[in-house]
Amino acid sequence: MIVDAQNRKIQLIDQNLKPPDRLLRCKTVALQNVSQSVDLLVQDAQRIR
Repeated sequence: MIVDAQNRKIQLIDQNLKPPDRLLRCKTVALQNVSQSVDLLVQDAQRIR
């Protein structure tokens, strides 16, 4: 559900962006996803220890 809301927000932002900005935003979102994944991995590692 949260992902759906984020995607909808991204679509709205997309409509207002010019193509170069859109590419930049895609990269930004990808980086955010990676950093969230890393945070989760770190939490798991700390829990296992």
